[in-house]
Amino acid sequence: MPPGPDSGGGRFKFVQNSSLFTADTSGEGDWTQLGFGPAHTGHNPAEKIVSPESVPWLDLIWRSASSSDIQPLVVNHVVYATSWGNVQALDAATGTVIWNRPTDRLTTAAYAAGLVIIGEPYIGMVTALDAATGATVWSDSLGGGDYSSQQSPTVANGSVYVATRSGDLYALDLHTGAVSWTYAVGSDINSAPAVVNGSVFVGSRDSTIYALDAALGVVQWTARTGGGMSAYLVGDTLGNRLFACSDDGNLYAFDAGTGETVWVQRIDFPPYGSRSPAYADGIVYIGSVRRQEVLGFDAVTGEEVWTAPVAGAGVSSSPTIANGVIFVGSTDGRFRAIDLRTGDILWISSFSSSSPPTVTNGVVYFPTLRALRAPAPVLVLRPNGGESFFVGSTDTIRWSSLGPSTLRLEYSTDAGTTWSTIVPATPASDGAYAWTVPYEYTTQGLIRLSDAEHPDIYDVSDSFFSIQEVPVITIAQDSFAVSIDAGDSTSRLLTIGNTGLGELRWKIRSANARAAALAAAPTSLALVPRTESEMADLTTLAASGTTASPGSIAVPETIGTNEGTPTIS
Repeated sequence: MPPGPDSGGGRFKFVQNSSLFTADTSGEGDWTQLGFGPAHTGHNPAEKIVSPESVPWLDLIWRSASSSDIQPLVVNHVVYATSWGNVQALDAATGTVIWNRPTDRLTTAAYAAGLVIIGEPYIGMVTALDAATGATVWSDSLGGGDYSSQQSPTVANGSVYVATRSGDLYALDLHTGAVSWTYAVGSDINSAPAVVNGSVFVGSRDSTIYALDAALGVVQWTARTGGGMSAYLVGDTLGNRLFACSDDGNLYAFDAGTGETVWVQRIDFPPYGSRSPAYADGIVYIGSVRRQEVLGFDAVTGEEVWTAPVAGAGVSSSPTIANGVIFVGSTDGRFRAIDLRTGDILWISSFSSSSPPTVTNGVVYFPTLRALRAPAPVLVLRPNGGESFFVGSTDTIRWSSLGPSTLRLEYSTDAGTTWSTIVPATPASDGAYAWTVPYEYTTQGLIRLSDAEHPDIYDVSDSFFSIQEVPVITIAQDSFAVSIDAGDSTSRLLTIGNTGLGELRWKIRSANARAAALAAAPTSLALVPRTESEMADLTTLAASGTTASPGSIAVPETIGTNEGTPTIS
């Protein structure tokens, strides 16, 4: 493990777009609500940068002056954070506050269609805010007294689902806040609803799980556990299983269609059952305080298939999973990142956090409002924009990489519209490849490096480079002679042309050493334009894909005699 937690040391350059916008819909990989999405799996399947290779180099990029103990959202490069007294939007790249709104005590928010939905439990309100400004779009009182809107809202299919401490489940229209339906379960609901495949699921303090039709609010089935539930339920991404951790210390798996109990596993002794599992790739993960381990169970059979010790501390938080890494909080107040392949601990935080982090776009956002960045798996170093190459020449493509074993190298001459293969696979550990520049002229060249086994992991040059033809120099006259009297001046023109397409840089020097001495110049007298503007116009003949216009130069004013044959360099 690298020295020191949280300190990647900036080993690799990382480029992140810090421009802000609020779109009407979220993008792939955005963390839109508690546990990533409406099924609350705790797993971001789109994450590619955070990995077992990059996590040991997590580097703090910003820390907010405010703090929270509630999992933040990250959507369209904006962090939406809720706490006991406010909700705020922050630039995901810098932590700069975009807007801040004082509120009552809050739950985790939810994002959809340009709206941030918040629950204000002390006053029994659910409110939709404009994600760009924080202004109220609609607000709905659910009634029921204090703590009414106790749980985090869940958004799915144009509806907002909110469970209350008083035992009511509401479905509200996302755009207006109008109540679509309500259902009273008869006991406190202390967890956020989960929505999977058209059904909404909640667990109550009376040890009952309810499944309702998400559109109509009609009960589909109920099931019992051995204790009350205060942690949110988790559905698998196929809609086949529903997972619940009960206060009796057991993890339950139910058939999501019928409510039948499929399997039960002992995780902890009471009262350590109130945490939620996470689901990824056919395995359900949960931490144990008693065993001081993170456990993985086959979602279908319930067989224990994976364990990872947490080294002297019990697991106290729900997990977050991203690209082969699982993050868990522990009873010693620290967060750990564990390799899902090996069970090895990759990283331990130097700070405390009670709720699981949010992972997206190569950054881990903790509820304490710290953002830690992971280095990119592959990064183009050269050519990365601004370079100019001659056709047929040899240059070196350079990169840094973490994770990929082989890379595919490609180039584009049309700004990335089409790509041509340079080499289908080359060892990533080499860090460089000798490239013969193709005979294709362009001012919009790009290099793309991708994982040869996982092409969705790639990097592209930050900006364009150019490929030019080798310049060809022609001189209109190969000699000239000028005689002038002392104190007089004169000028002559020497025309230099470029018949190639490449950029031609040129300079004229006198072959007459006596003239140079008379002019108190160095050993060669440079014949250059008289003004900086002339220099700017004439010292470079630009190509732009066609034969450059001939350039001409005037012999400057000088004292003495200038005779000889000019040389071009």
